[in-house]
Amino acid sequence: MKYDVLLTDVGNDTLSVALAVMNSIQQLVPLAVLDVNEAQMWLTHPPILLRRGILGDEARDIQQRYEQLGASIAIMPSQ
Repeated sequence: MKYDVLLTDVGNDTLSVALAVMNSIQQLVPLAVLDVNEAQMWLTHPPILLRRGILGDEARDIQQRYEQLGASIAIMPSQ
């Protein structure tokens, strides 16, 4: 089964979560997202889809990484 990973709340440490979002994006696509302020602007309107259609183990790894930063993650079955 495949899952979608949604960032539902950034918590208190928005800078660390913004850097994690930038890192997640750059792992997928070599986009030039170099300004952390751009990533922080995305965080003002959750939920944010971080990954779509990934395996459960990978989804749980992403969830754990973000929850360690104080963010909240929802994992939903892909449709």
